[in-house]
Amino acid sequence: MVPAWGSQSFTADGFVEEWLGPKHLGVKALATQHLLGIPYFKSVTEEEIVVEWQQMASHGRRVDGEDFARPMCKIGETSDGRSWMQQTFAKVEGAWKVRVIRPEVLYHTGDFRHIGRPDEGEDQRA
Repeated sequence: MVPAWGSQSFTADGFVEEWLGPKHLGVKALATQHLLGIPYFKSVTEEEIVVEWQQMASHGRRVDGEDFARPMCKIGETSDGRSWMQQTFAKVEGAWKVRVIRPEVLYHTGDFRHIGRPDEGEDQRA
């Protein structure tokens, strides 16, 4: 989604640590919602599955000083995006694993990178 991120590889634990950490989805001020369209199975074999779908992603940044644990917490900044996603799953030692996630951004509104910036202080309640 962000070209500067480039192509990345992760172990399972490394992926969770990176994406749920304080620089991505672990940002307490960040509110997100991702809606996936109906999947289209481009190809299916006994060793590989390629599936595509459309995605709508909404990102909001909660207002500093608000109680971030409240579902109706005020949102001060927004960025929305639309993309076409393709995932390739490969069978590895009998288990299906994600091999490739390839997004193709159609457009973004707002400043996605700015919305997802790290939390500015440690006093937010979550």
